[in-house]
Amino acid sequence: MDSDQGHPADRQAFEGAYRQHRERLVTLAAALTGDRVASEDIVHDVFAMLTKERWRLRNGSNPSAFLTTCVRNKALDAVRLRKRRRLPDAADPHEWLDIKAQEPALQAAEEEEARRLLAAVAALPEELRDVVSLRIWGEMTFEDICRVQDVAASTAHSRYQAALEALRRILQDGEGVTR
Repeated sequence: MDSDQGHPADRQAFEGAYRQHRERLVTLAAALTGDRVASEDIVHDVFAMLTKERWRLRNGSNPSAFLTTCVRNKALDAVRLRKRRRLPDAADPHEWLDIKAQEPALQAAEEEEARRLLAAVAALPEELRDVVSLRIWGEMTFEDICRVQDVAASTAHSRYQAALEALRRILQDGEGVTR
């Protein structure tokens, strides 16, 4: 066995985690950053970093939560860096979700609804966008979100409820959310 290749079970876990979680993680990063291209880079960077630590993705661990946390942190770092550099937000939030039809039955209305949802999430203040993204696309429990955000359970839950209410308003009435 080549020392660069690591344990075969680690390689198999790594490849399986990539196939299973990649699209969800790209969508999570896109929801947090508002930039589909950057989100693909973020997920790539996380998996590239893990090539040296594939053991972290073995079945005994929780690869979904680990990957979600890594992608979230890297996405928030990218947002902070963009703010420090005072770069404009992504010009077209509709580009975030590159919907690839796996079946011919996927209709244009479904694509538009998904894009409207991501655009609405982008309009949320950062703390609301973060919690709703972790819950929906990160598939995290409130307990996990509390640990990741370092907040009380009541804070995470109230932010999530506020985010859902704001999203309802945006999607129903076309109202914006002040940042």
